Amino acid sequence: MADVLGLLSFHQDESKCINNVSKNPGLALLLVDGFSDLMVLHNVHCLPANVYRPVPEMVALRGDGVSADCYRIDPSSSFTDLEFSTPLWRDLKSVADEDSLKKLLPQEPSSSAFKGKQTMLVPPLVLVTILETKSLSPVVLIPALSAKFQEFDRASTTVKACTVLRPVLEFLWAVYQKKSTFLSSGIGPKSRRERLGRENALSQCHFSSLTVSSSYVCPSAPTFVDTSPGPIFFDSGRTAALTRRPREATSPRNNK
Repeated sequence: MADVLGLLSFHQDESKCINNVSKNPGLALLLVDGFSDLMVLHNVHCLPANVYRPVPEMVALRGDGVSADCYRIDPSSSFTDLEFSTPLWRDLKSVADEDSLKKLLPQEPSSSAFKGKQTMLVPPLVLVTILETKSLSPVVLIPALSAKFQEFDRASTTVKACTVLRPVLEFLWAVYQKKSTFLSSGIGPKSRRERLGRENALSQCHFSSLTVSSSYVCPSAPTFVDTSPGPIFFDSGRTAALTRRPREATSPRNNK
């Protein structure tokens, strides 16, 4: 669990983050959209550069049903450093409802501070718990995750989730507080025309949708009939195709 959180560590450059994601595909990612709401993406992958893609591209899925939407993630904003003061850990992990969450106050940076990125890769224990709660509200997630971490610690004699996964609850607390330190981001349509039409409503994105509209109907594949007996080669190296023509009927006059 500590290794997963360490993939996007504080003061780590963008290229190193991309390299870590490419070597560890399939993880889940926590981030904040343009409306300061929590979002969860899963199956994060890094597509390598090729002749069609000049730079590596990060993609992930959103959705827990039989279908999911695919998103492209912008590394430049996602891997920006994030630092803020946090409440005392004993108070944060004891949160039971929204009233107790509202009473939490950040401490001095020297005593308690979160240091990470604008996004956070999380292990399966966190993702499964979030999916079980069926909610993305920090008011619901913080008590549920805290209880799950403590349950894990009672059965584990080595790894302690409450110690290793502490940044997850601090990240969610900051989301609840609508911290201005988060980079504002939103979901934008793929096409340029649609994106320009909504640029006043959405902030600059961490990611943009790659899904195709359900109203789009793929054309049928063209039918190809090969009437050529094959290529012929000229002395110059060029090739040409012969078109088969029906043989003309012979007549007695032509045979003479």
